[in-house]
Amino acid sequence: MSTSFVTPKEKLQYCTAIGHEELNKLITVSKPTTCLLDPVPTKLLKELLPVAEEPLLNIINSSLSLGHIPKPFKLAVIKPLIKKPQLDPSELANYRPISNLPF
Repeated sequence: MSTSFVTPKEKLQYCTAIGHEELNKLITVSKPTTCLLDPVPTKLLKELLPVAEEPLLNIINSSLSLGHIPKPFKLAVIKPLIKKPQLDPSELANYRPISNLPF
């Protein structure tokens, strides 16, 4: 396993390991949209799930048990989204920031 974990000032608390069933459910009900930061497009992840499930489960549970989130998973793409379609798009106050994290 890679040692590219960043040691946070505070560790995750109250997180428990997940099982195959929960991981399967989370991935299969995910929308097919993909964030620019996603290392694998959602559609491809769903197709590869039978092969990728065990390694992915190990990565997730290691992260939860160690209390560390890999640094690349903490980066977000922030996109402005207009609050209501009828608002003036030239006014910055009419937008709210939406953060898209990987996965």
